[in-house]
Amino acid sequence: MLSLLLSLVQEKNLERSALQLIAGLEKLFPENRFAFIRSGEPEPISGFPIKTPGRHYGWLSIAGHSALTNEQQKHLADAAQMYALIVEHNETGSPPGKEKVTESLLNNEELRRENERLRNELIKYRQVDDELRESQEIFTTFMEHNPAYVFFKDEKLRAIRLSRNYEQMLGRPLSELLYKTSDELFPEELAKPMIAADRRILDEGRPVTIEEELNGRFYSTVKFPIKIAGSSNHLAGFTIDITRLKLAEKALRESEAMLARSQQIAHVGSWVLDLTTNQLIWSEETYRIFGINSPEFALSFATFLEIVHPDDRTALETMYLSSFREDQTGYEIEHRIIRQDTGEVRHVQEKCFHERNKDGEIVRSVGIVQDITKRKLAEEELRRAIAIAEENETRFKALHNASFGGIVIHDKGMILDCNHGLSEITGYSVNELIGMDGLLLIAEKSRDMVRAHIREGYEKPYEGIGLRKNGEEFPMRLEAREIPYRGRRVRSVEFRDITEQKKAESVLAAEKERLAVTLRSIGDGVITTDTQGNVIMINRVGHFNQSLSR
Repeated sequence: MLSLLLSLVQEKNLERSALQLIAGLEKLFPENRFAFIRSGEPEPISGFPIKTPGRHYGWLSIAGHSALTNEQQKHLADAAQMYALIVEHNETGSPPGKEKVTESLLNNEELRRENERLRNELIKYRQVDDELRESQEIFTTFMEHNPAYVFFKDEKLRAIRLSRNYEQMLGRPLSELLYKTSDELFPEELAKPMIAADRRILDEGRPVTIEEELNGRFYSTVKFPIKIAGSSNHLAGFTIDITRLKLAEKALRESEAMLARSQQIAHVGSWVLDLTTNQLIWSEETYRIFGINSPEFALSFATFLEIVHPDDRTALETMYLSSFREDQTGYEIEHRIIRQDTGEVRHVQEKCFHERNKDGEIVRSVGIVQDITKRKLAEEELRRAIAIAEENETRFKALHNASFGGIVIHDKGMILDCNHGLSEITGYSVNELIGMDGLLLIAEKSRDMVRAHIREGYEKPYEGIGLRKNGEEFPMRLEAREIPYRGRRVRSVEFRDITEQKKAESVLAAEKERLAVTLRSIGDGVITTDTQGNVIMINRVGHFNQSLSR
């Protein structure tokens, strides 16, 4: 300050000296802006008069006056007074020499002390200013790039600072968001609870954590009060987007519910045995399978063994322990249990898998348990059914082969089974017949008729022409029925070789014709009756005599 004032001595031009003074002051006080206001112009709001007892030159105006300390303001006031004295001496044409001014200034011990304090204050001010600027840059960078939504609000709950990402959330530039209240930024149904929470924080001075939803996304917000000495309380906080977390939680809940439902439908439960804590955990379905309704049931491997059927406990425990001793990955076993609610004996299947730590030690056993009672009962029923079926099949084979005709079982013409009678009739062996197209046993002239009867499910006796292996055709009678066979509906057909019957019928027809010729040649009337007196044959003379008698 002293060197600045000395540089103005003998500068007669007021404008130039004022500019030099202002430039020097702005170097000493870089956060402030100075100006020279001539007398006659409006007095500035903040500044110091430049005047002597005999002359008023104007004012030293200061922008940012409030940032100056009291000592700094006193130094500037003294500097303005000394500058007025220098200007007055420069204008009168008899300015004192530099030595005199210097002597005058140096003799002012108080000014020297104040000047030294001013210099120290300036150094401290610059240090503080640098730290403040650095903090401001850090804070600005933080607000620009923080993934969380950061906000600061004043006592009127207006947003005075917001992180840059609020532009993306609300779809508006930051300049349109600042100094707005929540009801100006958010929908009413969301703004009302926000404002209520903000007021409660300011009133009670306690932080809160709330979850909110906006435009289909979920957010978690932490809000807390900021107390500034000598000022109104403010509020700050940060919001993080927890949409992924919420969706993951929802998916997890749905997955757990689906798993529980699937376990319930399939009667498959799960369990985990932590060997480091000896803690056994069951799923809900496992509780249901074992008939335990109380969630306070003391679960352990020992209590589990008590539920196992006494005849199966040793085998189960031996298998579990041997899987450890033999370093197996797990085990699988079927055993019985006694339900704790009904005392009913049930069958279950257990599968266990061992989990190991990095040292290869088994630390956890994970398993599933499935109620297979229905399967066990079905297996027993199936065994009985198979035994009965085998017995029936043996009986069927005996009857089948005892038939005087040929018996064939076919599915849409394909022979599935047959008896020895069919083999004898057709000339094919049983092995040749099984798997053969049954229509090959029918002469070409009868195949269309037989195909139609198979298609229509015809079940009355009918006659056709058969075909033997040697190509010989023969008359036969067929009669079919639909029957169950090894789980499906098929047709059973009886083949009858009626060659001899047809021969007998031919001889009988010839005899009848010969008798008729004889009767016609007799001159007397002949009438033949059965034992009941019914006329079965009469010649022409007999007809004539009978008509005369009428």
